[in-house]
Amino acid sequence: MSDMIRLQWTASQAKPAIAWADEKGVDKTAIISHDKANNPEQHDHKHISIETTMSPTGEHKDELFTRFEIPYDTDVADIRTHSSNFNVMDGILRIASKEDKDIQFAKNETNNVTTPLWTLRASSGEQGGNAGADFNIIRYDDQGKAMDSAVTINRQKGNVGIGTTQPESKLDVNGDRIRIRNSSTPESAHAPGNVGDIVWDDNYIYICVAKDSWKRTELKSW
Repeated sequence: MSDMIRLQWTASQAKPAIAWADEKGVDKTAIISHDKANNPEQHDHKHISIETTMSPTGEHKDELFTRFEIPYDTDVADIRTHSSNFNVMDGILRIASKEDKDIQFAKNETNNVTTPLWTLRASSGEQGGNAGADFNIIRYDDQGKAMDSAVTINRQKGNVGIGTTQPESKLDVNGDRIRIRNSSTPESAHAPGNVGDIVWDDNYIYICVAKDSWKRTELKSW
């Protein structure tokens, strides 16, 4: 055992704190830990938090407000921020794990329950040779159940899949159509263009087969 500072709550809703006040004695920041919420109808808070005051000209003038909280009594702590922006200045925001590496967008329900809507994921399964850890954009239904990976990028080959997690070409679309919304007509067979450009108008489909060199095929009704 070593020396310690111990702040013990003496009632279930007590909130032991270390607070910093300005020259007028007004609390500005605090580190607080507590079990029960001030409002007994709320769920138990069970966290340690860093709190700072709200705007001196706002609706909740000079009130201490939780900005950062770490729950206790849980094997995996969902660390939360409130009314806060997170900025990385001249550094890297890194997610490292042997499992899937996720950034998730979710809707906030009551009692800090969240339901996922989208996940940006670098999958697990690194195998060497640049294989594994493919990038996925995953979408969820209203109940938070994953529906599919809308977009997948294969890390080894750089192939992009839409609606498929196993893209076999630079762009692999698991669907029955690709839409180019706007028509365009090259001014001539030698109009500016790059190899592989494809455009259309009411009468032809045009393909650029060499730098500034186009060919076309006629469109007919049936």
